[in-house]
Amino acid sequence: MRLTMIRHDAVCCIDGVCRAGIDVSSLPADVHALQWYGDHGIVERVDPDTRHYENERITSLDPYRAVIASWEAKSIMPEAT
Repeated sequence: MRLTMIRHDAVCCIDGVCRAGIDVSSLPADVHALQWYGDHGIVERVDPDTRHYENERITSLDPYRAVIASWEAKSIMPEAT
């Protein structure tokens, strides 16, 4: 899976399908973005005072499952009435 999350924009893209209005409230406030490359990823963190960015390598998406679930929920279309 290829995944991108951008907290400020409330956008999540999975395998090239991007959806806006994603619930990103579960992300820590210092997370700016996340990139996942199939078996590892990078979390970009920003200090709100200095605007200094740091990248952290990750090997699990478990802490980000709520955002992925929000992306999945956006794909469910309500039935027409």
